[in-house]
Amino acid sequence: MVRKGAGWLAVGLVAAVGLVATVGFGLTAVPGAAAESGRGTVGSWDVVWTYSEMEGYQNRFAETVGNGAEFPIPWRRFGGLSGNRLVFFTADGGIETEVPLAPEEQVVAADDGSAFLVWSPDSASTEAQVFRYYRRGGDGPEWDATATGEPALFAPDGGLFVIASRSRRRDRFSRIVNETGGQLQIVGSGGEIRGDLPVFPLFSAMSADERLIVFLHNEQVIALGRDGRLAWERKVPIDALVHRDGVPQLATGGDLIVVCGTGALPGKIGAALHPERRGYVVAMDTKGRVRWENKQPRDEELWFQVSAAISPDASTVVTCHGLANAIVVRAWDGASGELLWTQTERRQGGFRAVDVTEGGRRVVLAQCGERTNVLAWDREGTVIFDAALPMLSRSVFLTEEDLLVAESWIAALEMEEPDF
Repeated sequence: MVRKGAGWLAVGLVAAVGLVATVGFGLTAVPGAAAESGRGTVGSWDVVWTYSEMEGYQNRFAETVGNGAEFPIPWRRFGGLSGNRLVFFTADGGIETEVPLAPEEQVVAADDGSAFLVWSPDSASTEAQVFRYYRRGGDGPEWDATATGEPALFAPDGGLFVIASRSRRRDRFSRIVNETGGQLQIVGSGGEIRGDLPVFPLFSAMSADERLIVFLHNEQVIALGRDGRLAWERKVPIDALVHRDGVPQLATGGDLIVVCGTGALPGKIGAALHPERRGYVVAMDTKGRVRWENKQPRDEELWFQVSAAISPDASTVVTCHGLANAIVVRAWDGASGELLWTQTERRQGGFRAVDVTEGGRRVVLAQCGERTNVLAWDREGTVIFDAALPMLSRSVFLTEEDLLVAESWIAALEMEEPDF
């Protein structure tokens, strides 16, 4: 998973319909111009960049942020009345290049802007897709090919990507039923197949050093090298994976890989004769060795939709899980797994995102929908920001400069630091 400033963050494959990415795919622009600024219960915010079909691009990034800050969005796919297009941005938020796309075409690009991949349904097959690989600035695709599945990951340098497809069968009523198995292929920038596995991973990410491709499958973490060869695999107590509301159960950062979720306790039967379940957070190094593992306390309500984020220096791991009417955010020491603090907040529905900056200096929770409800804490767990931003989003991340980055807008957050 690419960290801050990414056009492609974490990707999970939806059981029923295919691919969902937290940022970058099939974005619907904000329907109107965003409010420029506002105050929350704690802190204030100022929109510095936004795009909508009605108002176009509004860019105050350089004049507002200044201090040599680099624009945190390398690319976006926008669609609307003016057509679909891939847009690359300059370091100050201006438009550098626009690539027109056909209505049926999807696209993902490298974070360094060097390459992009376009795919669309194959007119000769109901199962296959046609893939076209482009080098930016070239006259046309370097190659094209037909394959079954959809992209699950695209390397930040454009040097490889992963195609995953789920096994399906028809039941006795001729309905299509998704299986847990499938197939994935590691494809190089020249179109060569570097490796394949008979699995369908719900979550995929690259290690922070971009040397490993990591997959989370039911009860299993699999790591492959860039050459497609198996580096290691590790059994984990997490099953029944579901990609829902943009919540990633796999995160990478620094030298850490963290997976989280729930799993059945062996031999334990709970109410209604279902296996008793517990929530887990498991942290591993890039060689697959478990650094620490934390299990949900028995007196807590079952964790639901568990997700994780790791600070770039791996000093802090943040997890977020849902309860019936609440969201619980916890910060853990990245080295030892020691619990640093816990915050419980009202659940507001919609998509959810959690992020953490270098050294655990900022932890942000966003509950995203028609508006974006944002809470932020410092490294001690003190609230330093609390506001509802009146802009639509599906996922956000926070930069080191306190920029909250969504699909089609960026807001500068003014935190209120506690006085000690």
